[in-house]
Amino acid sequence: MKKPITLTIRALALIGFIFTISNCKKDPCLDLIKLESLRQEMVSWYPDTTQTRFIIVDRNGISQSMTLSFYYYQTENSVEDDCGNKYGSYDLTLNYRTSVSPLNFTINIRGSGNPADGFYISTNYYKYIGNWVSRTADYDLETEQSRTSNVEIKRIMYDNLYGDALEVVFKNTMYPTDIEKIYFAQHYGLISFTDKQGNTFVSTSTISRKEKE
Repeated sequence: MKKPITLTIRALALIGFIFTISNCKKDPCLDLIKLESLRQEMVSWYPDTTQTRFIIVDRNGISQSMTLSFYYYQTENSVEDDCGNKYGSYDLTLNYRTSVSPLNFTINIRGSGNPADGFYISTNYYKYIGNWVSRTADYDLETEQSRTSNVEIKRIMYDNLYGDALEVVFKNTMYPTDIEKIYFAQHYGLISFTDKQGNTFVSTSTISRKEKE
């Protein structure tokens, strides 16, 4: 009577071992060529950070200043696959702040070999009007689509002066002074934004710098 039980236990152990082996699949190797192509696309959106003070003007000709602060963080080997490949992560953070009725804009340009993160540009604005109002929008550089609901993001030809830019349109805004549109130009950064009332603010000092090139 003991022999069948022993065979059954051994059979179950063998089945369990086979099941474990069959499920020990390696993750796909990192596609380094694709990752490097996405990294180059990401870097093309880095603005010139030598200028940190701008003048912005609204539709009524009223001007105010806008300042830029930034920091850059990079790791060399944030992701490693089963094939021995390694890839880093990159994060450029740009903080813009206006001087009148302060508006704060934070642009994160990020990239990683981790598929869960990928390569994207995150646009955030926030302000205080009795309470904090904040909106965020993420644009996927690989799919060229918005990752955020109730936000439309597309790559457009802004004009002949700037060329390519991201147009970020926030939907379901509540307050008259809420920002509805943000324009972030390739190589030049934040160049314009429009509130719910249709008042558009344009960075004139960025235009002047562009015209000199």
